Amino acid sequence: MSQSATAAVSPPARVRSLLLPIADAQLLLPNAAVAEIVPYMDPEPLPGAPDWMLGLFSWRERRIPMISFEAVCGALPPPPGLRARIAVINVLGGWQNPPFYALIIQDLPHLVQVERDGIRPLDAGITHAAVCQTVDVLGETAHIPSLDTLEGMVRNVLA
Repeated sequence: MSQSATAAVSPPARVRSLLLPIADAQLLLPNAAVAEIVPYMDPEPLPGAPDWMLGLFSWRERRIPMISFEAVCGALPPPPGLRARIAVINVLGGWQNPPFYALIIQDLPHLVQVERDGIRPLDAGITHAAVCQTVDVLGETAHIPSLDTLEGMVRNVLA
């Protein structure tokens, strides 16, 4: 196998990621999963939707569903703070209508370069299908969300 072919299948040594601040925690996502961070705006509620589905908001001439990660995990949705933002997330699965959903975050995210030796799993954390793992990344605790689970939950509400 050529050296270039080997490099193509090797996992990257470093992944550009974002730490997204939510109430009392942070989420860790690869930078490529986030389409854009936009100022907070109140969503239009969806009648009959679960508490975690905050509603729809307009972004780039699309109606995008907005969710509260805290409420997905069983807590009350926190009120948006003065520095609240919306993280627009790219849909990774085959579901493309709409091809995005959004998470409310409480402040601007932080860009981090995650290396293999800069992240370690933690035993403590949220036990929920929407959390893949709680980790220590560069000395900070963060939850890695299950984007597949979140997408499935949003898809089921919109169906």
